Amino acid sequence: MCQASPQVVHHAGQTEKGSSYNMLERKVVLQASKCVPRTFSATLGDNQTFRYNYQCCQEELCSQGDFQVPQKSSVPNGIKCPACYNVYDISCDPVLLACTGTETKHVEVIGIDSPIFMIFAMGCATETAT
Repeated sequence: MCQASPQVVHHAGQTEKGSSYNMLERKVVLQASKCVPRTFSATLGDNQTFRYNYQCCQEELCSQGDFQVPQKSSVPNGIKCPACYNVYDISCDPVLLACTGTETKHVEVIGIDSPIFMIFAMGCATETAT
């Protein structure tokens, strides 16, 4: 039986609030057919910014070059979206947020991990995030 060669998935994510940020970067191996590259960014209410980069590469190519998340633009693009961020409930009161750079789409994020952890957020995002 012919087996697909594995690829290394290199992904990095960054969350940012104001001047503080957290960076996550790791590599995992999986079947090439299951690797779908994706890069996106989103700016949500409460000055929360998320940037993510998920790339597929062959083992020898994974250590070449600088692997980064997309840079945040400060240039307004004329689009305004409702934005909010709440980790205590699945609702929030949005305010208008001036979108920047390539973040031209409205995004809503709803997540429930347990009765204790939930998130509801809205804001601007790149088209690849929606």
